[in-house]
Amino acid sequence: MALRENVAGNVRAIRLARGMRQKDVAELTDLPRSYITQLEKGDVNITVETIERIAVALEVNPLILLIEGAWRRSDRNQ
Repeated sequence: MALRENVAGNVRAIRLARGMRQKDVAELTDLPRSYITQLEKGDVNITVETIERIAVALEVNPLILLIEGAWRRSDRNQ
């Protein structure tokens, strides 16, 4: 799986697990909600800086966003 798809799936999974809306993530990151939508679909190339902003908003280590299925694995242990 491509890194872009990993980020897309992990961002969506973490956001939903936290009970957040795309609008919430957009506001916390100062990004347009439409960008968050495209990101979760895997339609955009994300920068390192944006990965960091989203990780801070979701309160996770940025590396979690890059690893395939990392959120599902770490979520089971919490």
